Amino acid sequence: MALGLLAVSILVAAGCGAPQQQARPGSLDVYNHIESLTSCDALEDYFGKAMNDANQYPTGDGRRTIPKAYADATQERMALLECPQP
Repeated sequence: MALGLLAVSILVAAGCGAPQQQARPGSLDVYNHIESLTSCDALEDYFGKAMNDANQYPTGDGRRTIPKAYADATQERMALLECPQP
């Protein structure tokens, strides 16, 4: 019994203080693809497509969430690579 409590305590302590990454909406494969892009032109094109997808829906519509998240991830990648921002 004490060994079981010790194991649980260790597992809880291991999780405490560790940064929790928030899940991003959409597909992990898409985020991995964005992270694999190294061309500013390709990133700008991808950003434009993601924004076009988001703009198919009115502001406040939940269906904008995923394409907007992809656009934001693309902008973050562009900033990291020091690409001109769209």
